[in-house]
Amino acid sequence: MEIARSRSRRNLAVATALVGLGVAAWLLFGPSGGGGGGSAAHAAPAKPLDHFLCYQGAFKPSTAVGASITLKDEFSTRPVAHKVGPPRWFCNPAEKQHPGVGTFPIVHPNNHLTAYGLDGRVPPRKLRVNNQFQKAPASGAPNLVTDPGTAVYPNHPLVLVPTQKGSLPPPTDINHFKCYKTKPVAIDQQVIVQDQWSGGPVVVQKAVLICNPAAKKRGMQTFPILHLNQHLVCYTISPFRFPAGHGPVVSLLNQFGRRQFTAVERFLLCVPSRKSIVQ
Repeated sequence: MEIARSRSRRNLAVATALVGLGVAAWLLFGPSGGGGGGSAAHAAPAKPLDHFLCYQGAFKPSTAVGASITLKDEFSTRPVAHKVGPPRWFCNPAEKQHPGVGTFPIVHPNNHLTAYGLDGRVPPRKLRVNNQFQKAPASGAPNLVTDPGTAVYPNHPLVLVPTQKGSLPPPTDINHFKCYKTKPVAIDQQVIVQDQWSGGPVVVQKAVLICNPAAKKRGMQTFPILHLNQHLVCYTISPFRFPAGHGPVVSLLNQFGRRQFTAVERFLLCVPSRKSIVQ
């Protein structure tokens, strides 16, 4: 009789332990009991990529970075080595009001980008891009084509680097981008834009750049792609110039050091886009 009671107590203890383990597993992994089920089902989706207004101006110092980096994006099967040249332009996140389409507010107010020149060539690619200005069906003809330039006057790629502006917090949750010149595609649509420096109606003129998310490596530092499907297509816009001597002056800090930037002219609008390669 005592043996039976002892076995009963042991069985109850084992059952209780198993129930406890089951509850713990449910809390850790979700109802499926598998490592990917619950966490994947409740993972927060990526926030939308912002629009960006980009400015030409004066950088101090204006010298080339000179650093060696590698970049890997959807146009390359392996990392491509580059020397980083001088800074070219600077971009603020921007709100865009697009008549008949919608209003696109700023999602990440601290995410800024600085463009740097690179050595190397632009590979020829035929692309389908989809955004608020350009639509291409999945099986349709390409609506954007990269422009390698000529042997005598080749086009070179650019890199967009997340940048901290002034006393604002550093950028978060944003890719590096490798940008390629494209053959111009006329748009000629008016939208209303607003960023931290300027705003008002602009005419979106032509598509001129495609920017792919890129994995970047410099020395022992590696910056992976965070959001594979977030691309930018950059369009020339009707220019706006600050009055002489009245352009914003800001301090910029990123992986290539600190510089001062004086904005002179707003000249590009970069728009979140989807992309597929035709060839």
